[in-house]
Amino acid sequence: EICDLYKDKDNRIKVIHKQNGGLSSARNTGLDIARGDYIGFVDSDDFIDITMYEKLYLQIENNDADMIKCNLIEFKNNQVPKNIVSTGKITTYTREEAIYNFINKEYSYNKHFKVVVWDALYKKDLLEDIRFPEGLLYEDGYVSPKLFFKSKKLLHLDDFLYYYRINDKGIMSKGLTQQSLKSIDDWKEIHFLIKDEIPTCSEGSVYKWIMKYLTTYRELLDRKDIDIDGYYKNYILKELKTNRRYFKKFNIGRRLRLFLEILNFNEKLFNLILKKYPKDI
Repeated sequence: EICDLYKDKDNRIKVIHKQNGGLSSARNTGLDIARGDYIGFVDSDDFIDITMYEKLYLQIENNDADMIKCNLIEFKNNQVPKNIVSTGKITTYTREEAIYNFINKEYSYNKHFKVVVWDALYKKDLLEDIRFPEGLLYEDGYVSPKLFFKSKKLLHLDDFLYYYRINDKGIMSKGLTQQSLKSIDDWKEIHFLIKDEIPTCSEGSVYKWIMKYLTTYRELLDRKDIDIDGYYKNYILKELKTNRRYFKKFNIGRRLRLFLEILNFNEKLFNLILKKYPKDI
C-alpha cells in the first residue's frame, strides 16, 4: 500500500506485485522492466545514504565508466557506527585490476570490489544479458564477476554510503544449509570465466575453488543432517580427484598439493587430517 501511494505521487515509480520467489526472482523482475540508463540494488533490510546515487551517478557520468562501487557500513540492532571518515577519493580500475582486487584482497568495509552487487551503480547495458540464478544462495557470486569481466572502466568512491544490516535471522547468518550447498561451484565457475583472458587471476581463483570445496566438505563431515545421502560429500571428493592434475598447473602451495595427493590415495587419511588439522590445510 505504501509503494502504491508513492507510485500515485510520482510516475517514475513502478510497483510490481508478485508472489515471493526469493531475492533473485525479485531482482530479475525489476531488471526486466527497468527503463533507465543505470541500475542499482538495495536489499530490503538495509538503507542507503540519501546522497548515494547522486554521488555515484555524477562520478560514473563524468568519468565515462561502466560501474562504480562505494564503501559499506555494517550495523546491528539499529546501532550505526559514527565518526567513520571518508576521503571521497576516486580510484580507476581496468577489469583485470578489479577482478584481481575481488579475488586476492582480503574482505573489509572498504575493499573496493566485494562480491555484493548492492554497493554500486551500473550501466544498464552491463546487465542486458545477465540475470541472477534463481534457487541458489550467494547469487551475487555468480553475477558480480561477470559484471567486472564485461566492464572496461570501473571506479571506486571512498565514501561510506551503503548501510548493511547484520541480521541474526537472515540468510547470511544461517551457515551451511541444503540451499547453500547448491552454490558449491561458484568459484569453479568464476575460474573458468576468467582463466583464458585474465590468467594473472587464475591462481587465486583456483585456490578459492579448492578451499570452497574443502571448507564445505569439512563442515559436512559433522553435518549429516543436511547431506543425508552423502551426495555433496561424494560430489566434492569426485571433483577434487577429477581436477587434481588440473590443479597442479597452478601454484596452490606445497601443503595443499600434498593434501590433494593424500586424498587420491587414501580417503580415510584425508578425512582424518581435515578434521584434526583444518587450519593447517
